[in-house]
Amino acid sequence: MATDSVTESITIAADLPTVYDVVGDYESYPDWLDEFKSAEVLESYDDGWAKQVRFALSSMGLTVHMTLAYTYTDTRVDWRLVDGDMISKNDGSYDMEDNGDGTTTLTYTLEVQSNVPLPGMVRKRIAQKTVTDSLKAIKQRAES
Repeated sequence: MATDSVTESITIAADLPTVYDVVGDYESYPDWLDEFKSAEVLESYDDGWAKQVRFALSSMGLTVHMTLAYTYTDTRVDWRLVDGDMISKNDGSYDMEDNGDGTTTLTYTLEVQSNVPLPGMVRKRIAQKTVTDSLKAIKQRAES
């Protein structure tokens, strides 16, 4: 199966700590990200940040269950797929850059591989839509 990769950036009118907190608040994702149906933190680091999270997502009539493992630096959140029912890869990152003017540039990189046979154009469109919609939702939440 082919791997689809998407990278996109957005400028958010919020400081880096605010953006970081929105990105890392996984359990709230179903409240403001349409495709997320559930999110459960399975394990956390000593500092309280999530180490593993189980998600259920629904997109284009398909429901996907997956568990992601997270690692953190001061300006980056990385994840990799631990377990998934319709995907064999969901690895990515959020890179945050403080622009020095109260805004933050957020770059979302996603690599996904599906176990479900879909045409390449459809797979790529789903990945692109996921990244674009997520960035818009993060921007809206961080700016509110």
